[in-house]
Amino acid sequence: MTLEYLAVNNPPDLSSIYNLISYTPRLRRLSFRANTLYIRDRPLEEFILPHNLTSISLCYWDLSFDEFASFIAIVGSKLEFLRISIIHKTALSNAYQWQQLILRHIPRLRTFFFDYHGPLIKDADGNSRCRTLL
Repeated sequence: MTLEYLAVNNPPDLSSIYNLISYTPRLRRLSFRANTLYIRDRPLEEFILPHNLTSISLCYWDLSFDEFASFIAIVGSKLEFLRISIIHKTALSNAYQWQQLILRHIPRLRTFFFDYHGPLIKDADGNSRCRTLL
């Protein structure tokens, strides 16, 4: 018997998450809450990642869009559900980047919840940037 659902509070870095899920080959749902999450250089070949991962919930994610995209490129191929709650403002930088990330790395995505907690950037007309992105 193996875990199918894993919830983690405040993992120290992405390597720790990869290490944890490498021991759960049948993991289907992953949820973690991280105030700060560091990326440590460690080859991904060292980790065995689950092939059944269909649901990820990330709360208070504080990585840039590029760091998040790298994570999704590794674990996102079978994702059907993605919920992210982020506080890093560069994650709002480009709607086209989000579209490309989803099309390339999360082709099975059915449900996507996105919560941004932080100041909104104003455009030249004084409108919040979210309106421009949508």
